[in-house]
Amino acid sequence: MRAIRETVTVEPDGVLRVRSPELPCGASVEVIVLVPEGVANPESAPTEKRSLRSLFGSGRGCFKSVEEVDEYLRNLRGAPA
Repeated sequence: MRAIRETVTVEPDGVLRVRSPELPCGASVEVIVLVPEGVANPESAPTEKRSLRSLFGSGRGCFKSVEEVDEYLRNLRGAPA
């Protein structure tokens, strides 16, 4: 038995295409698929919508509520709360 090592990209619906001149037409072969650790399955990924703030973190000017905006502006103006 010989081994042919190929790196391929998984196509939609999990389809793999392996092409090699070493593969004889009509032969029955065994295929072993090795998936590297840490490769996420997009179907198992969370489907919840996330805000940009949750992805990048909260920076100056990013506020969770109108009250936070008011407080920030009061602080800039030096007005009492």
